[in-house]
Amino acid sequence: MNPEYQRDIDYTYLVIPFISTMESEHSLQMLLSNRITGLLPLSKKAVNGEEKLYYNITSRQSVDKVFENEDYGYLDVKKLMVNIYLVLQKMKEYLMNENGIVLNPEFVFYQPEEQNYEFIFLPETTNSFREQFHFLTEYLLGRIDYEDDRVVEFVQYLYRESKNENFSLKLALDYLSKESPSIEEAVSEVNDVVGTGEELKDIREACNSDTKENHKWLNALIPISLIGSILVFLYVMFCAATVNVYEYILFTFLLSVFGICLWEKRMYAGSMGILGDD
Repeated sequence: MNPEYQRDIDYTYLVIPFISTMESEHSLQMLLSNRITGLLPLSKKAVNGEEKLYYNITSRQSVDKVFENEDYGYLDVKKLMVNIYLVLQKMKEYLMNENGIVLNPEFVFYQPEEQNYEFIFLPETTNSFREQFHFLTEYLLGRIDYEDDRVVEFVQYLYRESKNENFSLKLALDYLSKESPSIEEAVSEVNDVVGTGEELKDIREACNSDTKENHKWLNALIPISLIGSILVFLYVMFCAATVNVYEYILFTFLLSVFGICLWEKRMYAGSMGILGDD
């Protein structure tokens, strides 16, 4: 990557030489044209015929330096995981490849003023997001406070999961949500980092989006099963000479489906009350 650092009167930059390609052009233009929360501000310059990317790291420190003389506690790792997740969600909005985020601790920066972590996006990287995340967890295993059982368990969990080829960072938030009845409580210790506005809303929406999608069928099954039960009942009462076992089974089945759907709907509504918007 051959990075270098440059300073002028007002700003400090991380400078990385870059060769633009067709594949990288979209992501690069998205980053140059938009201020994407969680990614370092970027500009591009040509110096002696060579393209270079300038990441503004003014008033920021790499996490490698921040934790040079102290260990990561549970809250520190929790903050980092939440910030990684949020920046990935923002990148999806701009159709940017998650593999472009750089998770090397030397190039992950802490913003003291806003108390959050920011990342560089490099369109051409050789390692996948999972590989980079696995490297990050290896780094954390050597830098965490082993007197803090929670951080040890959390990082070991992330390390094991990141070995899985199908690893998704959502597992990290799933792990956090198991500690508390709601996602708000799961991230309450880091509200000063992710805020209680749009960022926290993003977490809630991401955590319940899959649940919303999976429960859409309830809206269809409830009226279908109810109408089916009524029709079978009316047929048996007014049209059928005798009630046979198949009609009884069909009626019981439809009624059971209706009851189960109502119960699922009630449980789903309860979970949305916990994870719902403010």
